[in-house]
Amino acid sequence: MPLLELKQDAEAADSVALRNDYLKKTLTARVYDVARETELERAPNLSARLRNPVYLKRED
Repeated sequence: MPLLELKQDAEAADSVALRNDYLKKTLTARVYDVARETELERAPNLSARLRNPVYLKRED
């Protein structure tokens, strides 16, 4: 296997590891202990204007 391919494989593996670590940190963040989930709210005027259902998510 050429050196360039080995380097690319190693970089790809590092990238996957970083994404997995980021996901783990996100899902286990302490903010989820105190944050509350909010529901989607339909935006009727915007939905009518765009002729597609539009929902908004409030994040406080």
